[in-house]
Order: sequence, then C-alpha cells, then structure tokens
Amino acid sequence: HNGKAFLGYGPYGFDIRLLSIRSLSKFCQLTLGVGHLASAGGLSTMFQIERGSLSFAVPVLVSTKMSPAYAMKTVYVTLFISLIDQVVGDIVRQDYLNITDANLSSSSPPSMEQPRTHEDVLVEREKKKRDQLQQIELMRKSAEAKMKREEMKEDDGLVIIKAKYEVSGGDSIDVTVALQFWVINSSLHLPSMSKSSMLGFYDVRHEVVTKLEGGFWQAWQKVLTERFFVRGTGLQSKEHEDMSPIPTLTVRYRYGGKVHEITVYDHEELSLPSPNAMTLGGPYIT
Repeated sequence: HNGKAFLGYGPYGFDIRLLSIRSLSKFCQLTLGVGHLASAGGLSTMFQIERGSLSFAVPVLVSTKMSPAYAMKTVYVTLFISLIDQVVGDIVRQDYLNITDANLSSSSPPSMEQPRTHEDVLVEREKKKRDQLQQIELMRKSAEAKMKREEMKEDDGLVIIKAKYEVSGGDSIDVTVALQFWVINSSLHLPSMSKSSMLGFYDVRHEVVTKLEGGFWQAWQKVLTERFFVRGTGLQSKEHEDMSPIPTLTVRYRYGGKVHEITVYDHEELSLPSPNAMTLGGPYIT
C-alpha cells in the first residue's frame, strides 16, 4: 500500500492530488484518488484498476470550484475515498492472512517464478493490441453519438478529428474514438497520469528482456526521468542513451470554427480546448 501527493501550478491555479495505490493481488492493483484540479474546473476523483496488461481508469469531476460549500464537499469526498480505501485494505489484509495460514500449513515448497522470455513479451504485446481494439469497438457507438451532438453545436462543439498515441521505437495506435468517448459538454480533460492505463489505450513501449543491473535504482531513475526531467524541459531536446523514450499523445480537433492540434507527453495532463494548441486553419482541414 502506497500513498502519493502531487502539487502543481498552472495558468488556471493550483492542482492538488492525493492518490492511494493498493495491491489487491500479485497481478491486480487498485488506485483511488481525489484532488482539487483547477485545470479541470474543481473537485475530481479517480478510480483505476489494473490487472496484468489490462487497465481501466475513470476520472470524475465531482464539483466545480464555484459550487456552493465547495470546501465541505472536498472534505466529504476525501473522507469517502479514504473510507473506501480502508475497507479495501481490510479485505486485502484478511485475504493475505488466510493465504499465509494456508501456506504455513502446507508442506509443499513454493514454486519458482520463471523468467520472462522474448516469446512471452511478444504474446503479451499481441494480447494488449487485441484488448485495445475490443475496447475501441465497445466505445465506438457512444463516441459516434457524442460526435454528432458536438457537430450540431457548430462553433461551440468539440470534435476529435484525429488522435495518435505513440512512442519512438514502439507502437503507434489510433485513439480518436477513445478521446471522443471521453468528451463531456464540449470539453475533454485527461489527468496527469500515464494514458496507457485508460480505456482504449495500452503501453505502446516495447519491453526488452534484459538482465537489470541494480534493479531498484534503475527503476526509480526511470520514474524520476519521466516525471521531472521531461516536465521541466518541455519537449525533450536530447536523450541520454539510458533513458527510455516517452510516449506522446497528439490530438487534432475542431473547435470554434477552426482546427487545432496539440501534443503532450504521457504523464502530462490534457485539457481541450487548449490555449496552447496550434491553430491549423479552417474547419475543413483533416
């Protein structure tokens, strides 16, 4: 069980997020979060469950910051999320104790986990691709309905023309349907977390099966690189040979009678329409 806190400041004000990350089993992880996100408009919660290569994340805007009794709502929602986390923790601890008792009473030695091979990685990658395509098909009908409603709003509608999630040396996938699915009231907000955990996405980086020297430090070095180095320098101008490439999300969308395009790194938040997007021209550009 781990807890994380994030504090940021942008053009809309302060962003504060609290996350609780809990392992439900060896292959399953639950993340609960609550935060005041000025860029998203107010109080938001986040529920994410990850099992193997499949992840599902749902960010929810609970209340706008201009809403009456916003402070009390923040307290109540935080307490509610904490209560859910405690209940889940009690269940997990009880299951762990039951499994531990069963293992102690068993005379059979534990089996050794076999190292991953290149073939295992290829099989898992193909499974991720199939899962992502299935998720896109499930989202397509709702996304198309949303797109039609947004197009009827003319200049005030947000229509995703093209969206691509990719990484150098890895995969490149079309996530246009997924982003249109998440459009709500002519706006789209993706929190500052890896997009690979969202419905309709997957980790496009190619895993290399190698022996990890000094595993703990290199793992943390990778996290620090992705979370701080890229954020501090914007688009990365140079890459160290030990740094793995960072996935990017490029979105071309129509809003306000014009076509715009923006690219963000994997862990950066995305809010559309965005003042940072580049305007490409009139509404008929594709």
